[in-house]
Amino acid sequence: MTNGANERPEESSGTEQEIEKLRERALRLQADFANYRRRTARHFAEMEENVKAKVIASLLPLVDAIEAAVETVPAEQEETLRGLEMLRSQARALLAEHGVERIDHTGVAVEPDIHEVVRTEPAEEERGTVVAIDQVGYRMAHKVLRPAKVAVADPGDGQQTEPTP
Repeated sequence: MTNGANERPEESSGTEQEIEKLRERALRLQADFANYRRRTARHFAEMEENVKAKVIASLLPLVDAIEAAVETVPAEQEETLRGLEMLRSQARALLAEHGVERIDHTGVAVEPDIHEVVRTEPAEEERGTVVAIDQVGYRMAHKVLRPAKVAVADPGDGQQTEPTP
């Protein structure tokens, strides 16, 4: 015959172990859910940045057209030139507002991540130095939206090369 008083502490101990297991499981589930929320928040932020980058990249040809128009309008057409300069200023401000930077520096070493070399030019600068910008590049944060198309110095034989189609 077993004593009922002896079984109670064992049952109590088993119940406490079950409660502890359930408590640990609940804590793990809370941590897993918190991690899930952080992951999905990060994922949605990345998606938003990617969509933003695609939209801005699709507008770059329009910005290029405005820039080209400012450069080609004769100075005699003051009103037209002033209007185009306002458009250019607004486009640049809009890009800057979204963290977009121009890649248009000459005199720097070519960087494959941000420059696309389209030709070489004879120059006194060190080989591989950017000497001309054929098309401005743009980046947003650390993401290159469009690399700058550049000419680089080639102090060698003095022959200019053009890109092959």
